[in-house]
Amino acid sequence: MTSTAPPGTTTSPAPAAPRDAAVVAGTATLAMAAAGIGANSIVLGITGSGVPGTAGRVADGQALLGLAITAFLAVAVLDIVLAWAVWRFFGSAHRELPALAAWLRVSYAAVLATAVGHLATALDIATGPAPDDAAAHAALAQFGVTWQLGLVVFAAHLGVLGVLVLRDRATPSLIGGVLVVAGFAYAADGVARLFVPDDAVLLTVLTGVLVASSVLGEVALGIWFLVRGGRSR
Repeated sequence: MTSTAPPGTTTSPAPAAPRDAAVVAGTATLAMAAAGIGANSIVLGITGSGVPGTAGRVADGQALLGLAITAFLAVAVLDIVLAWAVWRFFGSAHRELPALAAWLRVSYAAVLATAVGHLATALDIATGPAPDDAAAHAALAQFGVTWQLGLVVFAAHLGVLGVLVLRDRATPSLIGGVLVVAGFAYAADGVARLFVPDDAVLLTVLTGVLVASSVLGEVALGIWFLVRGGRSR
């Protein structure tokens, strides 16, 4: 039997049940944090401080670099999963911002996947028949530049996500504020690295701010998603 609404009334879709999206978002956030930190540490260890010996370092660390590539690709996939979860969790109450946050996260995932391609190129050069220090180092440097530009897109995502959290009555506003700070720090750091020497004090300060605010903001939001997200909406 089909039910009908009383005359003169309109039906609205059933409210979303965001608990499942919160669990997915929290799990993806914490998994990405672990995988990203580990992968970045491996790449930094292999890159070294100069061109000479780059191919040898990459070849010697072949297994580790392969693990880092896999971890970065996993992060890119989880970025897309998180974009969906954020859109689903906030979408019923906030129409435009969740979609914008999701698309920015997907865009960052695409840039990250492109950057990882340069790591694969460096590995191919170093383990090929004619290893070349300069070419391997250039590929690693291209990874860094591409990823750094991607972090500007990521900064925009964090800023939008922070505003979204601040506007959402069920989500702690403190986390939203920290995410907005992290977004500004990532954007400033990404732009500054294009023009400021790597050993500049400004970069040291910006890096400290972005690491602290990003870790605190994202990890705190991930934990909140897992523990409280969707329970009181």
